[in-house]
Amino acid sequence: MKVDLDLNETGYLCNLLMMRIVNAGGTDHVQDRLLELYKKLAEAHDYLFDQRNEQMKTQMQMYREAEQRLFDRNALFLEMISHPTNPLTNQDLVKLVARFPERWSQFSHYIGKLKDEVANG
Repeated sequence: MKVDLDLNETGYLCNLLMMRIVNAGGTDHVQDRLLELYKKLAEAHDYLFDQRNEQMKTQMQMYREAEQRLFDRNALFLEMISHPTNPLTNQDLVKLVARFPERWSQFSHYIGKLKDEVANG
């Protein structure tokens, strides 16, 4: 029978089996099947632990990624305000700040420094 277990489940089952082995008086007093099951669970637990650690990022990697996101966001804003055919206007920025303040209020100091919309007519 095949069962999918995660890291917490394999750790819990390993601890449970170990307590049973210890309470029985050691490996001499436990059935071989139980010891074999413990070994397989321990191997699975070690494998899952190693996989998780390979996927974890260092603080420096997380910092660099956050720094890159900020850079990309600022570069996009500068591209939007300097677009040759459809630049971001004061009115556009006011609407964006009002609608999404958590994202756009940091650029509110640009209001009044950008071009105004030209009325079509």
